Amino acid sequence: MFDYNKLFATFFYSGCSKKAPGTAGSIAALPFVFLVNYLILKLHDFNGFKEINDFFHLLGVHFILCGILFAAGSCSADKYAKDVGKDDPKEVVIDEVVGMWLTLIICAPGAIAIVDQIHSAILLVFIFLLFRMFDAIKPWPISWLDRNIKGGIGIMVDDIAAAFFASLMFYSVWFAFADYWKA
Repeated sequence: MFDYNKLFATFFYSGCSKKAPGTAGSIAALPFVFLVNYLILKLHDFNGFKEINDFFHLLGVHFILCGILFAAGSCSADKYAKDVGKDDPKEVVIDEVVGMWLTLIICAPGAIAIVDQIHSAILLVFIFLLFRMFDAIKPWPISWLDRNIKGGIGIMVDDIAAAFFASLMFYSVWFAFADYWKA
């Protein structure tokens, strides 16, 4: 019988990569996030951001969908971990997908403000690397969350914290170079 839970928990088997499954899951998140963004725009027929409310509406929809994926990912990760008998199987990368998505959502306003000055691909790589750095290094309190919260939520929550830390670092750099962005 086909294991749909494994398909979801490993995010279409991207987590089954022999090397750096977390990075593979984070990379796999990017086309997913862009596809979701495209579909939201098509469904709502925004045709660009004519008003600031359109942009914040788009962000709100992303936050809601990301929250739904967090809840589904927590259940899926918990079931998969129990099925394989491990607390936090490396192949489970739905947490990286949610964390990467959340990082992109939070960084979007700042990224849009400077996209004319910096090529968007470079900015995307920077945001990606920030998330991966905090997810891999796990400074406190991320490390505390990783060690002390168990089950599916425990698998997911350290990546949510990594997303917030990556976003905080992004905005710290953004504000540090605010005069440069204006030039």
